[in-house]
Formats: sequence, structure tokens, C-alpha cells
Amino acid sequence: MQSDPGPPETLTEPTVRRSPSWAAVLSFVFPGLGQLYRGRRWSALAYALPVALILLGLAVAAAGGLERLALRMLNPPVALTATALVGVLGLWRIVSIFDARRRTAADAPERDSRRSLLIAALLAVLVLGVHGYAGYYAFSFYRAGEQIQEPLIGAQPSPAPTPMETGPVATPHPDATPGPTPPPPSDMVNVLFVGIDRGTRINTNTDTMLLASFNPLTKRIAMISLPRDTAQVPLYNGGTWNRKINTLYHYAESNPDEFPDGGMGTLVREFEYLVGGPIDYYASIEMAGFWGMIDKVGGVDVVLERPINDPVYTYHEKQGFYLEAGPHHLDGATALAYVRSRHGPGGSDFERARRQQQVLLALRERLRDPGVLLNLPSLLDAAGEFVRTDVPLDRLPELLDIIQASQGAEVEHIVLGPRTYAEQIPMSEFGGLYGLRLKMDEVAALSISLFGDESRYARGSLRPTPEP
Repeated sequence: MQSDPGPPETLTEPTVRRSPSWAAVLSFVFPGLGQLYRGRRWSALAYALPVALILLGLAVAAAGGLERLALRMLNPPVALTATALVGVLGLWRIVSIFDARRRTAADAPERDSRRSLLIAALLAVLVLGVHGYAGYYAFSFYRAGEQIQEPLIGAQPSPAPTPMETGPVATPHPDATPGPTPPPPSDMVNVLFVGIDRGTRINTNTDTMLLASFNPLTKRIAMISLPRDTAQVPLYNGGTWNRKINTLYHYAESNPDEFPDGGMGTLVREFEYLVGGPIDYYASIEMAGFWGMIDKVGGVDVVLERPINDPVYTYHEKQGFYLEAGPHHLDGATALAYVRSRHGPGGSDFERARRQQQVLLALRERLRDPGVLLNLPSLLDAAGEFVRTDVPLDRLPELLDIIQASQGAEVEHIVLGPRTYAEQIPMSEFGGLYGLRLKMDEVAALSISLFGDESRYARGSLRPTPEP
């Protein structure tokens, strides 16, 4: 720079010779310090003020904690602005370093001047490295925020039913049309979590379906799991879905003429219809990326009430998965086995659903650990590849407030399985397969207890109502 920003300097030349190397180092520590060391206060103020304002803004943004700051950064405009500011701040620091060195070198011996130029260049490289890494962090948020709201890769055409899947896929209800979706309660947030298992099969199954309901006013958290073997359920658009519920997403995705809401839209509306309460948002994760995300946060901690002895599950390329009762720190592969295993003594889809709820809560606790910041870019890359949600990203901090308001509340774990909420379908009626049929009266009672007047069951609507 050839001229100082700000009002003209009126200071006299200092009588004490200053080191240009120290001037460069001081401006590296904080822009403007090198100019202040040289005795140019207006220049120091001009270089320091923009940086101070940026740091003040960052401190205000981080005042609500690292969780809040991370959620704000998932909003692409915020992340892109932060990335740009990191770059501009780095360039500003480099300019300050060389300006402080140049002004001080004018009074220094030639040897000190040459040495200070080398030091300034090394400091500039260090600034570029630090800000490049910080920019990579910020841009990782931008990339993840853009990806998690993109549509999932479309499903392949749904194959014909296997010989065991007898009967039509869906039985129409000609006189029925979907009733209006009730408005969401003002004091509740209901989020549907879906685990999608693509694997190497043609079908894409949703083996995990879990509704998390947060009510900060009553300090109530309910987590409701729908077993994947649930079948013969009433459809929100009329008729009955005769297959297992975990196949609905794939069929709807590949048959838009029958289900114009698409795969995830159909699943959300159907779960909303069955449970009877409004679903505000969904979040889905492909199970192929689940174990990787667990590893990137350093594993999760759970307490196992009863041992798992599953001789069928393949774990680390070996047959059988065994885990003793008590506390465990699970890595990704073990956590995946933990939420998938359903065979052996005491094993079932219902126990698996409870373990899925447990791991989801444990993962959230790990995400609050500042140590996770070390692996944040790779964690965000994994989230961008495997996680999808329709939550407006600018609402994420607000949702965090609602969840934090429910901290300390006891979590109510509910599985819509036997014997309270479902019964086994006779295998002779279901092609020799194991399936569950919901007890709609019990589900209705649960819905009213959770959602009150907002429940569609409170209005006596057990099936879609025909148009007048």
C-alpha cells in the first residue's frame, strides 16, 4: 500500500529505530499492531477496526453455544458469507503485515530489511494456510446445507410382488378421499426420522420410521417407532396398503401415478395419518452412511439392559453378533449392528426400534462435544451425502431452542407393536410371512393423549372421510 487509510498522519518520525520484523509479526498477531508499533495510530485503527467488528459479530453468533452456531452455518447464505469473510480477513491480514514491515523497513539497515521481507512472506504463507483451512470448514457447511435439502436419488422401478406377497399392493377405497391435515400445534414440533436401506437390492426399504415429538410447554418428549413389519394399514388417500409398511416409500417413489406425493411425501403423510398428529418436518438418513457418521463423531455411548446374542447377524465378516449387558462405547460398525440386530433370545423388531431411539439420542449428545470439531468437515460431507431433510435451514436454531427447552424431560419411548398397539396377522392371510396389523382403537387413544384436540382421532376420523 502506498498511502495510509484514514486522516493524514501528523506524527513526527520516531527517534527509536523499530524492527521491521517485529512490525510484521505484530500485524500477524492482529492487524494494526505493527502500525501502532511504528507509531502510526490512525493506520493501526484503520487496519484493526474491520477485524474487530468481524470478531465481535462472531462472538455474538457464538453466544448461544457451538450447537447454535453450527446450525446457523448450515444455512447456505450464512455459510457462503462466512467463507467470503474468512478469505477477505486473510487478505486483510497479509496487507497489514506487509504494510507494517514496509513502513518500518524504511528506517532499518538493508540486512534487517531483507530479513524482514522473508519473515513477512513466511507469515503470509501461514495466514493463507490458516484461513484456507478455516474457509474449508465454512464451505463444508455450505456444501452440506445445499445437499441435505436436495431430493434423494430416485428409486428404481418397483418389481412385481413375489409369490409370497399375494393380493393387490393397495386396495382402493372408492368412496374415500383424504381428509384435511390438521394444523401443527403452536407449542409442539414433530419430526419424522427415516432410516433408508438401499444396500445391493433393487428395493429401497425404510426399516426405521420414528416420530420425535417435542412439547416444551409440558416438558414432554415422545419417540414413536412404527415396526417395519406393520402391514394392511389404511392409506391416507383411501384404501389399504397390503404390503409391509417399509416398502411403501419405494413403491410410491417408482409409481407417481398412484402416489403423486412421491416416496418421502407419501411416507410422511401416511405416518401422519396413522399416528393422527401433524408432522412438521422429516429427516432421513441412508443406513450405508450411518456407521461412517458414528465413527466421525468418535462413537456413541449406550447402556444395554439385556445382552444381545444374535447368531444370524454378520458382524466384521463373521457370523454372529454378541454384546453383554451394561455400558458400551460403540464404534460405527458396532452401532450399526446394535440398531439392526433382531434375532436371538429377546431379539425382535420392537427391541431394535427401542435401540434405534437410544442411539439417536446418543448421537445427538456426541454432536454437542467440542471435540467433534476436529472431524467436522468430513462429518458434514457424510451428512451431505446421506442425510436429507425438509426443515427450513434458517429455522434450525429456533428448533434447537424448542429441543433445549425440553432438556431434563423424561423421554417416552413408544413402539407401535404387540401387544398394546398391534397384533400378528395370521400367516395364512399374509402369504406365509410375518406381519403386524395395528389396533387402530389403541393407536387412536395414544394419538389423543399425545396431540389432544389436534389429533384427527379426536374428531372421530378413523378413516378418510368421503367428500360430501
